[in-house]
Amino acid sequence: MRYTKLLPLIGAIMTIFIASCDDDDDDKFTKTDPRIKVMSVDGVSKTFIINDVEQIIYNYDSLKYGTDITSLSASFYGYDVTPTIYYWDNDEWKRFYNSSDSSQMLDLTNLRIKSVSTNGENSKEYTVALRVHKYDVNALIWSQCKSLPVGDEVSSQSAIYDSGTFYYAYTNTDGTSGLLYSADECKSWNESSSALPEKADCSQICVADSKLYVAADSALYTFTEGSKAEKIDFDGADSIKVVKLLFSMSDKVWFVGKTANNYYLCNAKEGTVGTLAASYIKENIVAATCLSGSSTTLGYVYTSDEKTSMLWAVDNNGHKVTLSTSATSLPTLESPSFALIDSELCLFGGKDSKGQYSDKCYASEDGGLTWAEDWHKQLSEDIGGLSGQNTLAVGDELFIIGGNNSKGVNTKVWKGLLGAAAQTK
Repeated sequence: MRYTKLLPLIGAIMTIFIASCDDDDDDKFTKTDPRIKVMSVDGVSKTFIINDVEQIIYNYDSLKYGTDITSLSASFYGYDVTPTIYYWDNDEWKRFYNSSDSSQMLDLTNLRIKSVSTNGENSKEYTVALRVHKYDVNALIWSQCKSLPVGDEVSSQSAIYDSGTFYYAYTNTDGTSGLLYSADECKSWNESSSALPEKADCSQICVADSKLYVAADSALYTFTEGSKAEKIDFDGADSIKVVKLLFSMSDKVWFVGKTANNYYLCNAKEGTVGTLAASYIKENIVAATCLSGSSTTLGYVYTSDEKTSMLWAVDNNGHKVTLSTSATSLPTLESPSFALIDSELCLFGGKDSKGQYSDKCYASEDGGLTWAEDWHKQLSEDIGGLSGQNTLAVGDELFIIGGNNSKGVNTKVWKGLLGAAAQTK
């Protein structure tokens, strides 16, 4: 009975003894373990791979193009909470005090470091090699195509792409017009035998049902390659004047029309579809169709004057909605161009409020509701600032055709590829 009463007490003593031994072993292990468990770099990443077998520390996902890794503040943590860290510099090991000492900035291009266990008995060397993208995967890589065979007398111009062929229409200051086409990705240009109507407004052309459309003398005309342009009759054509040809969408050609008192949204098949408030129509109008979401195509219309701008969209049934204005985040520019690039709606170039030709790109990730400058896609120095150009997205390529710059008419044609796509071609 007496020994039975002692059993709980003996068990408790044994538990305390075992726990004490376990703590001693863990403490001994951590004090002798020189391995690095975690490396973090302020403002860059806190996730790096520590390969103890090959003794290398690296990042799985490359850092963005242009990241400077030659002077960074890093921190190292081991299985021992406070390992002693040294780095190799000028043929000697120097003590490193983690990020607590901001004066110790490290070049992490190819750095040797050594971690020493707390008891000083063991050490382990590593090579830190951070990976940085060699290309800006979000930037456009440009190459020059065949220049347009036109002169400085071009007064209005536009370009469009359809079924493997690029078309470039232009009107000269003397009223003559012409149409060029290229079926080899702008490697060459040919003069079309098509006769454009007199007083053609070549600031916008459209294509639908394999027919080209252009406005002239407040009316709408259509033609095919090699044919003479014919005037289109549509509902209300006698009273509606064509103010601005916009785009084609699902084989409907859309335009802004006007009567004596009102503006209208119209298409060539149905005539007037709805009224447009005067606030929708400004001095400069730029329009293009782009995908909204994964499968829905919308027509986007950007209008601007000297101080304000507006972006509105319309679907193929004529339903329109205002997306953004200069009162929110939409930039105010004269004659920029639209393109959809990698799910982003982008505005390129245009004249700014000071009359300067812009080389900037503004992008929207939410279909035109909010905008921010995207320096990755800024036009290159070779291209420079442009206004009135067309940016045509064809697959994963983007073509810039026409427009004007500080020297006059831009005759150069450029093809751009996103950096990510350029690396695979």
